[in-house]
Amino acid sequence: MKAKKNNSPQTYNDGMCHICSVGDVSEPGCMPKEGLVEKYKLAFADRTVGINRYYAALQNNIKAERLIRCQRIENVTVQDAVLIKDEQYFVRQIQYPAEVMPQSMDLTLERVVQHYE
Repeated sequence: MKAKKNNSPQTYNDGMCHICSVGDVSEPGCMPKEGLVEKYKLAFADRTVGINRYYAALQNNIKAERLIRCQRIENVTVQDAVLIKDEQYFVRQIQYPAEVMPQSMDLTLERVVQHYE
């Protein structure tokens, strides 16, 4: 059976997120201090964390708490963090769905326990 093609364009109308790398944010000459350095600001659409994705993540000691879809950016990695309002998340998985236009990426997110500044 052929996969159904989605001809309607993907909308990202659930909010804005900040994709950040984790790096040294200290002043020159001071002790190193890890913090978030913004890479991109993107609109996103919330998606449902399905039961299969949730339990597959748990098998790898990851709690998949949120799934968002946003514009495809090639250099977003699983070492990055995402800020949505006052919440911080780690990117735990990146998938590139083929059936949506414009090209998008799905980010599986896990909530950060100890927030960065």
